Amino acid sequence: MIADGLRRVLLEYGAARGEPFTGHPLANFIRSTLPKGLIEALQAQQPNLTVTGSPGQGQWADVPWLAVFDASETDTAQRGIYAVYLFNVPAGTVALSLNQGTTAVRREFGATAPEALLGRSKEARLKLRDWMPRFPIGAIDLGSSRQLPKDYEAGHILGVTYSLSQWPDEKSILSDLTDMVRAYRALLFRGPPVDLVEEAPKEQGGEVLEMRQYGRHLRIERNPTAAKKAKRLHGTTCRACGLDFAKRYGALGEGFIEAHHLRPLHALEEGKPTALDIEKDFTVLCSNCHRMIHRMVDPSDLKGLRKILRAQRELIKAAKAGP
Repeated sequence: MIADGLRRVLLEYGAARGEPFTGHPLANFIRSTLPKGLIEALQAQQPNLTVTGSPGQGQWADVPWLAVFDASETDTAQRGIYAVYLFNVPAGTVALSLNQGTTAVRREFGATAPEALLGRSKEARLKLRDWMPRFPIGAIDLGSSRQLPKDYEAGHILGVTYSLSQWPDEKSILSDLTDMVRAYRALLFRGPPVDLVEEAPKEQGGEVLEMRQYGRHLRIERNPTAAKKAKRLHGTTCRACGLDFAKRYGALGEGFIEAHHLRPLHALEEGKPTALDIEKDFTVLCSNCHRMIHRMVDPSDLKGLRKILRAQRELIKAAKAGP
């Protein structure tokens, strides 16, 4: 049971930290047994999720965690958005938090990472105002002054906290977790709080709609696992203009191409899991074609982009031929 598993971590972790880390039963429980139980509980209603638990890397962590990842967003706690249980063992509390990958933000912003995380959390809460009554906790305390726990605190978007003194039953735990995943996927649909939109087109439908399209497509395309699979399957020649980077740039361009998601956004439903079909939902494009397809009204219209390219080639050919 998930409720019993979370409670076990709070009760046993303090004493376990005084014992050798390698091969410890509680470390194995957090890393293996508890994630398996969580994914089994979620799978029927919320497929296409992965769960990872961490008691630390090589040594006990100040804050052990158990994270739920949407496969189209991320598969690691280092980047992207995810739902996560964060344990404050000294206080006897665990927070179910919609949070952000702090490592990537720390790498990008350095010492100002907490401010960046707080800003993104605020932006995300604005997009999830309808979920705030369900998960009213806007700040968490993890009981540590170290950098990583403090970044977790800054990255918190919304959630709920459980205490050993008022421990909920299994039904409540699972209800909260299922709704948290729904809120998580609602945020991904509405546009996660990351700097993805650079040149959002404004015609036909308005700026907000087009920015949402651009952000959602690039979120999926920047998923490293999906992008790698797409490149392996579809090759490294642009499916729009035929550019092969290796032929153009030699060894420098060997293996380079960009993945592009083709599923029309109107086919996606908020709060529903996004199952990625690498063969049907992805193609590969050169950098220029990738940018241009995102300027189109429908960024999934690969045939339309090819038509534009053919028309332009004909115009250039006619101009060179002269009158």
